[in-house]
Amino acid sequence: MEMKQHPLSAAFPSMSEADFQALKDDIDDNGQREPIIIFEDMVLDGWHRYRACTELGMKPVQFNFKADADPVAFVISHNLHRRHLSASQRAAAVVACSAWAPANRPKKVEPGSTFSKNEDLARAAGTTVRTITDAKAGHKAGLAEAMKDGAVTAKEAAAIARGTTSKP
Repeated sequence: MEMKQHPLSAAFPSMSEADFQALKDDIDDNGQREPIIIFEDMVLDGWHRYRACTELGMKPVQFNFKADADPVAFVISHNLHRRHLSASQRAAAVVACSAWAPANRPKKVEPGSTFSKNEDLARAAGTTVRTITDAKAGHKAGLAEAMKDGAVTAKEAAAIARGTTSKP
């Protein structure tokens, strides 16, 4: 059964083709060292490991995400600072994760609900409130992918959303 990437995992940019090939070569030479984490029947963590194993014809080692744990906090913790992301990319990822959260978690008192204010999002992303505000405007304007991939900054996305500049 082919799995899909969870939207929370997809909030972060993909590896470059060269990095993916290096990961695939390493898994081919040394085996899979880190498990794939599954949540809602999708890959929450380890998307590139999953793809590499699948392409190599290997059955990936996987575990289900704990039901009582917070998937947003998990994904942010495992991805936000382990990658070389710009401030705009970090802001875009945290905004995308916070957009997923309200539809999938009912109450503020539950895990991961700390992202209710722009100040909380900025603290989580390690950016300014202005960058979060710009990322939210870009996200709403349909520029989440462009921000995630680094094609536009949050500031540029906000300008596009306001109509003061054209789309990339």
